[in-house]
Amino acid sequence: MGYALGVYESQIIDTKRRPMKAQKSVRIVKKIRIAPGSWRFVSLKRAGQRSVWDPRPGQYFLEWWEGPKRRREAAGSAPL
Repeated sequence: MGYALGVYESQIIDTKRRPMKAQKSVRIVKKIRIAPGSWRFVSLKRAGQRSVWDPRPGQYFLEWWEGPKRRREAAGSAPL
C-alpha cells in the first residue's frame, strides 16, 4: 500500500518488551607500578570535563562495561 510522503502506518510499541538503551561511557585509567612486581589501575583526575594526565610512568587503558562484564583495552603509554 503506498503512502504519501510523511504519512505512515501507525505502530503499536510494547515498551515492556523493548530493552532501554543504556547511556554509554568510557573511563580512562592508568596502570602504574606501586612496588616491584605490584601494579595498580588508577583513574585519571578530572578538571571539569577534561582529564588531567598522570605524570607517573605507566600504560593508559580505556575501560567500559558490557552488561555485567568490565572491559579494558590498551590505549598507549603517553597522551597525544
